[in-house]
Amino acid sequence: MKHAYSWATDAWFTSGIGFRSPTSEQYYDAFTDTSAGGALDDMSDHVSRPSAQRVSDLHAGSVIAVKYLDGSDGGATGHMMVVQSVTPFERDGNSATQEYAVRVSDSTSAPHGVAFSSRTSPHWAFRDSRVEGSPGLATKEWSGAGRGTIFIQADALTGKPTGHWWGRNEAAFHTVADRPMAFVDITR
Repeated sequence: MKHAYSWATDAWFTSGIGFRSPTSEQYYDAFTDTSAGGALDDMSDHVSRPSAQRVSDLHAGSVIAVKYLDGSDGGATGHMMVVQSVTPFERDGNSATQEYAVRVSDSTSAPHGVAFSSRTSPHWAFRDSRVEGSPGLATKEWSGAGRGTIFIQADALTGKPTGHWWGRNEAAFHTVADRPMAFVDITR
């Protein structure tokens, strides 16, 4: 945010979140502190948290903060993503849930989805920009800034997230009990 918004100064972060350079966990904690005089209240001049927290309300520019309560490889505390687009996507055939393919910009050491090597791969339509290769040939992955797709499952009645898959062909499902999510919008 410091590179995108002139108001996102060290002083603003320290005043609102309590840290000059917050971790993903600290962002999540701040974005979910809705108490009067809490962190979100302190940041209300530029950060708003939709009360419904429905996946279908995400839009280009929304920010997703995930907090890792279950630990992670490498000691990450969570993950931050900026939404590019949101598309309904049926993944599990369960009528009690609705899944969404959420295209995001982020920085990660693990690209979204298992590396593809064939146009018939279920991941082919959801390629991560940190993966390169040609169909039938070896692929190469790297870490850092890029674009990928995370798949978020929502309760069909409330629209609130129930969990996510890191990529289209990732088997591990992370529930919000282990990896809660908060959605916010950033304003100029």
